[in-house]
Amino acid sequence: MVSHRQHSLRITDQLLVLEQGAMRLYGPRDQVLATLDQARQQAVSKVA
Repeated sequence: MVSHRQHSLRITDQLLVLEQGAMRLYGPRDQVLATLDQARQQAVSKVA
């Protein structure tokens, strides 16, 4: 399944994150989402 909807992410076991056609992250949903959240927080803290 390819999706950008958060609801669809909730029903998956594994996530694959692509960035410019290359695999950036792959693994259990909770682990991948936590990694993305940490990266987002780091990016925000650099701007602030």
